[in-house]
Amino acid sequence: MTKWKVLIADDEFIIRDGIRTAVDWAKFDMEVVGEAEDGEEAVEIALADRIDILLIDLNMPILNGIEAMKKIKAEIDCRMIVISGYDDFQYAQEAIRLQVEDYILKPVNPDNLIHILQGVKNDLERREKQEAYLEQASKQIKKNHSQLKERFFFDWIHNRLQPNEIQSQLEFLQLPTAVPKQLVLLKWSNDQVNYDLLSNQDRKIYLSAIENIAEEILADTVNVIIHDSSQWLQIFVWEDVTKEIAVPIEEAVKLYLNQTVYTGMVRVEDGDYQHLIVAYERCKNEINNYIHLSPYC
Repeated sequence: MTKWKVLIADDEFIIRDGIRTAVDWAKFDMEVVGEAEDGEEAVEIALADRIDILLIDLNMPILNGIEAMKKIKAEIDCRMIVISGYDDFQYAQEAIRLQVEDYILKPVNPDNLIHILQGVKNDLERREKQEAYLEQASKQIKKNHSQLKERFFFDWIHNRLQPNEIQSQLEFLQLPTAVPKQLVLLKWSNDQVNYDLLSNQDRKIYLSAIENIAEEILADTVNVIIHDSSQWLQIFVWEDVTKEIAVPIEEAVKLYLNQTVYTGMVRVEDGDYQHLIVAYERCKNEINNYIHLSPYC
């Protein structure tokens, strides 16, 4: 269970002691981790302990409460409750700008303070749960990120998406919203002697290894590399690369995996998202025609 860290800042010991003893802090899952008698000390303790709740007087030596709160607020996100002897509109207005939880006048009414602390506790618990849910959702999205990306590009090149859907998905995947400039396709041919001897799982492992090789060679470019079957690997590149970029990929696959892949590369026309679909079909046909006609395949 989270223990919310509390700092009490007031230049009078009797006030600090009175606040500390007036509240059953454990009941609110809170712990007083420090007391400060001037504004400078309050800033030092608050930042060192990364406090969650600050109870602070405005009239303190060295650094007044307003300035101390500004320094703390600039570094950490904590709930601030002003406890002051000043019934001054200007001070209250400045405190409101700093988004304080409440402004309590001395002498402090314990019941009022407890009521405020209960509200702060409820708010902190809601924020903690919200952050936990968001973190869980973020982990789930990251876990499924590659599947989402593969599905999106598969639907795109097979003409299953509207332009607005393509743009929103590119934004969601944090990719450029323009059409990729280059498309590279790699096909691992089933004409190879050992292709039919491999299980589907082994083929996926090989294809993932080929993908890793391509990623390393294209590391300096903005690109996406996916495979949607046991034979094809697609590379979408948002930068101008030379046509020879496919050659080192072929050579590295042959050298490290002892496998042969057939590659094709086409430039994608600017503008319409449909141009990627046209480029994909053209490049795929070129590779299949080459494999069919080549005397070495």
